[in-house]
Amino acid sequence: MVWRLRRRARSGADGAGPAAAEPSSETHTDEGLLIAATAIRLGAKNRLIVHALRDGEPFDREWFTETLREDVEALAEERESDAQRLAAARASARRRLGRPRHFHDYRHADVRRLALREQADLELAQRLRALLGEEEFVGETLTAAQESALDEILSAEQARRAELAGFVADDRYIAEREERLAALRSDLEALQRARSW
Repeated sequence: MVWRLRRRARSGADGAGPAAAEPSSETHTDEGLLIAATAIRLGAKNRLIVHALRDGEPFDREWFTETLREDVEALAEERESDAQRLAAARASARRRLGRPRHFHDYRHADVRRLALREQADLELAQRLRALLGEEEFVGETLTAAQESALDEILSAEQARRAELAGFVADDRYIAEREERLAALRSDLEALQRARSW
């Protein structure tokens, strides 16, 4: 039994080959930066759509740049907060032996991985803040968000028009049209009277 455990520890999870090397904190940071950049672009696109369609506001590059910088800073602060949480978990895990009872029940065996994640989060926060000073990143993100928002708005409009183009007025629709228009006129007249008081 001990031999099997040692063999498994030296080989992959299925015992078929060598264990994969654990990624470095740099790899974790690079992957985290890719995910963060995607989240930033997606958030920027959504903010543009809401700002334009719901709020009816024109594109204001200064406002949008400041909002983008606030979003990036918030992500950096989130990574630092997570690193603090991991540091506390690591300190607690040092004293705990045995098997974990649930996913976040860290033990002594997890200390190295927790330190790696903590370091990666701190490096990611630092790299996110460095992006704030890069005008190229800000400009590319704004451009990508504008293009993506425009594509989404145009796609939605094309889908709406395609749906309307497929609409066929049947006899009942035509017959009830005058009733609907009369009801609309009545509503508009009542609204006008209410506003004239």
